[in-house]
Amino acid sequence: MMTPTDYVSNFIYEQYVRPAVERGDKTVTISSREVCNALHGVHNQDFIGAILGSLQFRKAYGMALQSAELAATETYTFRLD
Repeated sequence: MMTPTDYVSNFIYEQYVRPAVERGDKTVTISSREVCNALHGVHNQDFIGAILGSLQFRKAYGMALQSAELAATETYTFRLD
């Protein structure tokens, strides 16, 4: 059974990271608010931000955190290897 963390991580990868890799982008910027809206609020923004900021998420998908802006909406930029 897939945990909520695994589900959200996979959703982010499939909807944001993989398309950026396929386009040949060197970075991808992901907003926790945007992901929350895409998931229709099923998981809250803080939960999504915790996933985006986690080392486990970056290691699972081979990304390096380039920057994080923790304002009203948490926005993370990852370098794609």
